[in-house]
Amino acid sequence: MTLEEYTEGSGKKTNKTYYRRCQGLHKIPSDLQADFAIVELDGNNIKQLEPHVFQNLTQCTQLSLSFNSMRVIHPLAFTGLLSLIQLNISNNVLQHLQPKVFHVVSSLHSLDVSNNKLVELQDHLFEQLRQLKYLVLSGNGIHIIHPAVLSGLFQLNTLDLCKNNIANIQPGSVGDLTSLHRLRLSQNYIKEIAKGSFKGFTNVIHLILDRNLIKNIHFESFNELVALQKLNLHKNSVKSLPEHVFSALYNLTELDISRNVLVEIKANIFSNLARLVTLFLNNNEIKNIHMLSLRGLFSLKFLTLHNNKLATLSWSVFSSGSYIKDPCQSNLVRRLCIGLCPRPL
Repeated sequence: MTLEEYTEGSGKKTNKTYYRRCQGLHKIPSDLQADFAIVELDGNNIKQLEPHVFQNLTQCTQLSLSFNSMRVIHPLAFTGLLSLIQLNISNNVLQHLQPKVFHVVSSLHSLDVSNNKLVELQDHLFEQLRQLKYLVLSGNGIHIIHPAVLSGLFQLNTLDLCKNNIANIQPGSVGDLTSLHRLRLSQNYIKEIAKGSFKGFTNVIHLILDRNLIKNIHFESFNELVALQKLNLHKNSVKSLPEHVFSALYNLTELDISRNVLVEIKANIFSNLARLVTLFLNNNEIKNIHMLSLRGLFSLKFLTLHNNKLATLSWSVFSSGSYIKDPCQSNLVRRLCIGLCPRPL
């Protein structure tokens, strides 16, 4: 079957460098040509990758094998893919990856292994991927990351570990990722953020920790995150924020602590966040906001306080430039002490 037959009826213009087959395959086709730059074999029933099955694809830059039934990838399966930049093996049933399976695709910039059945990753698994920028491991059953697993990823920009079974972030557990900008840990089972959890993450700008089980945060937990711009702690179980917990986050512009169980906002808790623009405090158990709790938030433009248990609220708490999403909504506010009244939302 020719390439034209694969794409016929799809409404797409035939391109000799593009190969797509989305149904009926049980193994990799034998007629893959060297000039194919993009190969998409999603949605088939390919259970395993034999050695050297892509050896002719020396010009291939994108290979996608998602939504198959892959259980096994031979360590030499990707031999020959000398130009590969993007590899997608997501949505399969992989339980194990051979230690050297990615060593032959050192040109990779993007690797997606999400939504498989992985529980543990071998040390040095990605060691040869020194140009890798995006690594997606979400939707597996990974419970721990050893430092050696991510060794060699000097260019890694984004690491996605959402929807796994990670319960602890040990200091140094994700290796020496000096180029990392985005770390996503949503929907795991993290209960505590300990001191040193993010040691060495001086270039991270987005840290996503929503939908975990976090109760305790050490007051020095975020001290290494000096470049952080966005911190998401939405939907955890945080009851109290330690004094100075955000003191090193001078560059933070967005902070989401909504849907926790915060009871009060203490004085000066945000005092060093002069660049903060957006603050989400809605859907907590907040009964009291100290008059000095929002002190220093000179750039604040949007603040949510709805669905708390506030009984008294002083406008003098807020910056005159802040937009506040109806602070009385679903609160117990009976008295507003008028001070510096914010502009309406």
